[in-house]
Amino acid sequence: MKTSEQLRIRLSPNAAASLMAFPPVVRGRAVSMLVAAGLQNVDLVELLAARKELAALGNLLNQSLRASWGDRVDEDALRSVVKKLEALLR
Repeated sequence: MKTSEQLRIRLSPNAAASLMAFPPVVRGRAVSMLVAAGLQNVDLVELLAARKELAALGNLLNQSLRASWGDRVDEDALRSVVKKLEALLR
């Protein structure tokens, strides 16, 4: 028994063709995520850029830990991570 709600929406032919390439479950999750992000005024492009930046900063911290054999992290890298997290949480 299906428990999800259904909603009929109209998309551009290009957007519809792109989504139809996914299996139905993945397609539903993708559309749900996009609609929810729009309703919450989440800028997905900005969110993706922040994720990439945080991943790069995390790699930098990891490398500094490896270089110091776990004794300490690079202070500049740590400050960058903290600054970025503070900016995201505002």
